[in-house]
Amino acid sequence: MITLLMSLILLLASTAASASEPDTAAPADVRHVQKGWTTDVTGYFFTEEAGRDTLEALIILRSERDTYRAAVDDIVGEVRESNALISKQVEELKAAQAEEREAWEAALKAEEKKHRQELAKAKRPGIGIFGGISFSGEAVIGVGLVWRIF
Repeated sequence: MITLLMSLILLLASTAASASEPDTAAPADVRHVQKGWTTDVTGYFFTEEAGRDTLEALIILRSERDTYRAAVDDIVGEVRESNALISKQVEELKAAQAEEREAWEAALKAEEKKHRQELAKAKRPGIGIFGGISFSGEAVIGVGLVWRIF
C-alpha cells in the first residue's frame, strides 16, 4: 500500500514538474502575404530568426543528402565491381566446364573405340584349347574352333 502511494506521489510530482517548464522552442513565424499588402509579390515571408533557422535546417539537410548520395555512389561502385568480378568468374567457370566436357568426351570416344576394337577382336574366329571331364567321368583334352556370334 505504501509502495502504491509513493508511486502515485512520484507520478504526480513528475507531471507537475514537466507542466511547469516553459516551452522554449517557439514555432516559426511564417506568414502568407498577398500581393499588394506589404510587398510587390505573393509569397511566404519569415521573421529573421525563423529564416535563419529554416536556412540552417536546409543546409543540414543538404549536407546529409550529399553524404547519403556519396555513400550510395560508393555502394553502387562496389556492386558494379562485384558484378564484374562475378561475371568474370562465371565466364571462367563456363570455359573450365567446356574444357572439362571436351576432355571427357574425348576420353569417352577413346573408350568406345577401344571397346569396339576388343569386341571386333572377340568376334573373330580363333583356335582354343579346352580340358575337362566327360559325361562318363573320363578326363578330356582338346583343341577346337572358337568364335563369338554376338
